[in-house]
Amino acid sequence: MAPRFARAQNPLDTTRKVTPQPPVTPPTGTPGTPGIRLRLGRDTLPLILPSVLSRGERESFRQAQAQIEAARATAFQQNMRTIMEAVWGQVATSNFATSTPAPNYPGELPVRPKPTVTPKPLPILGEYADLGLQLDGRLEFRGEKNQSALCSSAFFFDPVANCRSAFEPLVDFQFAAKSGGIVAERVHVNLDYDTQREFDASNNISIYYEGKRSEFVQRLEVGNVTFQPPSSRYITAGIPSGNYGIQAITKIGAMRVKAILAQQKGNVVRDRVFTIGDRTLQAIDRKIEDYQFEPRRFFFTVDPRLLGSAYPNVDILDTRRMAALAASLPDTLRPTKIFLYRLLIGGQPPNPNGPQFRIIGNPRSRRGQIYEYLREGVDYYADPSLLWIALVRPLALNNERLVVAYRVRIGGRDTVYTATGGTPDLTFTDKRDEVANLIWDPDVQPGDPAFDREIRSVYRLGGSDLRRQSVTLKVVTGSSEDQEKPVTGNADTYLKLFGLAQSTNSSSFDLENRIWPRPSDPNFQLSLGSPGAHTIQDQFLIFPSAKPFASNGLAVGGNPTNDTIYTTPPEYARAIGGKRRQRCVDARHGADQAQLRASARRWRSPHPWHRLLRRLRPRPCVVQ
Repeated sequence: MAPRFARAQNPLDTTRKVTPQPPVTPPTGTPGTPGIRLRLGRDTLPLILPSVLSRGERESFRQAQAQIEAARATAFQQNMRTIMEAVWGQVATSNFATSTPAPNYPGELPVRPKPTVTPKPLPILGEYADLGLQLDGRLEFRGEKNQSALCSSAFFFDPVANCRSAFEPLVDFQFAAKSGGIVAERVHVNLDYDTQREFDASNNISIYYEGKRSEFVQRLEVGNVTFQPPSSRYITAGIPSGNYGIQAITKIGAMRVKAILAQQKGNVVRDRVFTIGDRTLQAIDRKIEDYQFEPRRFFFTVDPRLLGSAYPNVDILDTRRMAALAASLPDTLRPTKIFLYRLLIGGQPPNPNGPQFRIIGNPRSRRGQIYEYLREGVDYYADPSLLWIALVRPLALNNERLVVAYRVRIGGRDTVYTATGGTPDLTFTDKRDEVANLIWDPDVQPGDPAFDREIRSVYRLGGSDLRRQSVTLKVVTGSSEDQEKPVTGNADTYLKLFGLAQSTNSSSFDLENRIWPRPSDPNFQLSLGSPGAHTIQDQFLIFPSAKPFASNGLAVGGNPTNDTIYTTPPEYARAIGGKRRQRCVDARHGADQAQLRASARRWRSPHPWHRLLRRLRPRPCVVQ
């Protein structure tokens, strides 16, 4: 047994303490005391693992090391994802994004934002008003001169024709004002007014005072006011809007009193009454001036002055009278078969081999222009007396001419009398000279033999959809259009004076005899395509005189007359009569939905005839 030595303990501790330095990379697979750093963004968190003392601690060390590796990988992925999203957002913003919102439709420009203008209080009202005002004004100076292009040397010095006029200075001031706000916390202002607006009802001028609950005057409105009465069985219709005036609301105890003094302005909507049955009908009222006859459509085939004393009071609808007048003409002037021709001035004729006429009585007329032959029953209607015709469509004002040639009966045989009837040819022939009588031409002037051939006593009432039995008519004059009784004479009404009244009732219109075509007239279309159709589709009012409003016509004995209609070309008469236009009446027939338009004008000077009033009523009904 070895010997044992006992020594005393040294009180001084000579143990050397060394602090181990952490490795650069954490150790893997060997136990120890490594130092591990987990980087999260810019911050670091040091983790020091405990020393491994046993197998159980070694297994815990490995699990902790695996968790740390997983946390490091997760942090790295999150960091890279954050970096990529930030970089992609910067690229997308710089390349694709804009500061303005996307348009509503492709290709639409972005809407520019309206600048907001803060209304400044007016210095006049001071600190007691919060009122803004925007005023836009425009002042124009100009001169106007009215000159008619239809004036000729005959009307150059006529003051009525308005051929010579000087420049008239005109001053036009236009403004638009907008304002809104409150004055002294009681007066409310709402102004939106523009002089260029089409309707006055679109402007808004509203100023109202609003009192407190305990005051006597609750509300006082000036300008645009809206009156809303309480519901009652006595007031069934609504009060129209667009009222301009004053409205006040007061309170007396528990009772409220509302008063209004205003005038309605704006658009007036007329009621239309339809009668529903086998056909839809609508009542129509029209006003026709005395100069608004049907132009360039009704003509005499012979010179009407050859009828002697019967002209101008010739009733072309009196079949017996027209036959007697035709029989009174000489054999060389009485037509037995008429041939009507139309010339398109400056245009291409439909038949290159058509006749080439010279005008009878015009030595300056030369042949060379090709005329078109018009067919009876297709292009025009001929009266059985052959003294007047009606075209299916009116002639053009500037580029059409109408001539007639006819045969006469001499010695009981139809023959051609060149001196009066011309040469009724269908094609051109160079064996003899082709001549015809002029009926209408753009160059025809008052005093020419062809000027009186146009019938100026025919007025169009409507188309084929007009019900003949529904027409009522009155002839009136006067500034207020209510004078129906003649100034002098034995006639009770103007309707009877002009021969338009029934024989038994002077105030009722004779629609059976004065509306043409009548059912008994031979108004049948002779074309093969539409059997049973009518040649003239429209319906006309025809006076029993060629000059009803002339001084030598039916308006005699001190009654107002208008000779301008029959001594002036239609375009001149319409220009003079239409200088003062009042309104345009737009009407429709419910049967075939045909549209009628007529201009209602007032003729003040120099001729006193004002209006020819026509009322169309499909059935006895109430028109509101």
